[in-house]
Amino acid sequence: MKKEMVNLAGMNDIFNNKTFRYRINGFAYACNLKDIGILGNSAILFNTTGFDKYGNKENSDEHSYFISINEQDYSKGKSVILKGQYDDLVFTFINYYKKEKLDKKIIDIPFYISLEKKIDKDKYEFVIETVHDMKTKFSMAKCTEYKDRTLNNNISFYANVTDFSKILKLVKGFVYNPQLGFDTYSEIIHQQSIVFTSNMLDKMVMQDENLDKPVGKIKKLINNIMD
Repeated sequence: MKKEMVNLAGMNDIFNNKTFRYRINGFAYACNLKDIGILGNSAILFNTTGFDKYGNKENSDEHSYFISINEQDYSKGKSVILKGQYDDLVFTFINYYKKEKLDKKIIDIPFYISLEKKIDKDKYEFVIETVHDMKTKFSMAKCTEYKDRTLNNNISFYANVTDFSKILKLVKGFVYNPQLGFDTYSEIIHQQSIVFTSNMLDKMVMQDENLDKPVGKIKKLINNIMD
């Protein structure tokens, strides 16, 4: 396929580092996005023409899609946002960065990933986002259309992830079979037994002396009744 170099409104400098090249190329590969990637310090498209000045592109001869790449400022720092729809996959991939050196080596920076894919009447959603340092939150949802209503099933969990390649492999697993991923993690969560400590349980306790356990005469009266 012919690789066409595309100018993305002056964003080439953003792509001129190892971290973004690895992350965006890896994400595109994991999502099976055959029409976008990074080569050198520019975005490229395969089998497409005519990116507009905002980095938007719609459709090709083989696939139905809309993809956009842009920058935005957040409280977590500046960001590069890759989002769009590719055939039956809806995605958002945000990388946050501040003053990190992104080129000497591939480093970990905060991110947000959202994926949606529909299979028959079921829509699956998968959100992965950095909470703090290496702590990552995973949220999954299954929405089923049933007659005139929608049934929602949601799960979430946390994990410490130090290697972004594992995130990309989870993305690939979801894109390949979202139903298997949701069912597998749902089963793991339902098998877990969460036991609160007394201090955890006390978070909702409302103190009232009238509800304290009685002592003395009440206990003796109960004993008399049982005799």
